[in-house]
Amino acid sequence: MVIDFVATRDIYPGEEIFIDYGEAWDSAWKKHVEDFAPPCQDDNGDKGTPCFKSSKFVAAMNDDKFNKLYHDWSEEHFTACRRSVMPLTDESIIFLASRGQNSKWVVQNDFEYLASFRGIDHDHVGFDLAHMADEWLPCFVLRVDEDDEVFDVVYFTFETSTQVEDANVLRRMRTLTVPDIKYLNKPYRSDMHWVGAFRHETHIPDSIFPDLWKDL
Repeated sequence: MVIDFVATRDIYPGEEIFIDYGEAWDSAWKKHVEDFAPPCQDDNGDKGTPCFKSSKFVAAMNDDKFNKLYHDWSEEHFTACRRSVMPLTDESIIFLASRGQNSKWVVQNDFEYLASFRGIDHDHVGFDLAHMADEWLPCFVLRVDEDDEVFDVVYFTFETSTQVEDANVLRRMRTLTVPDIKYLNKPYRSDMHWVGAFRHETHIPDSIFPDLWKDL
């Protein structure tokens, strides 16, 4: 449902437009505020470990990108790297064997495929995220060099060519700079999808609709 609001007079700079959601919504919101318990407590989780359940916390992680506690993905967050700087050379590519090929190296279509790389295999969730990505591709941090302020990472991507069809591949970049990496919430794991988030229907009064619209 889409509603267009049409002003019946000029709206001047500094004026605001308010919408009354109704008494039921207002009462439910006040109760939510009164009973609210954040997913992450002030002590930053049990035993000082990061609590990634808060979108605010995940966003703040980008102010401390070299913190190794953040490099392993959690249920709530992953690492993303800028697509436009991903290397496209033959030397950067790592082919991964599909499910069922257990030898360390296998050969398909004259290419060597690795069964896994640093614990990453063909069915890693990173490849699912890559299919949904735009400018920021999922990537995994292998190591960091804080002195030179660079990351050694592998990008999750998939490639199709005349020789390779829909291959899940990694592309390694050893000198990724700080502006080209960031932490993001996994799909459907941000605060807006949290089971404790505030949700309540909004009632629309009949008076808002023209009489001609009601004659249906």
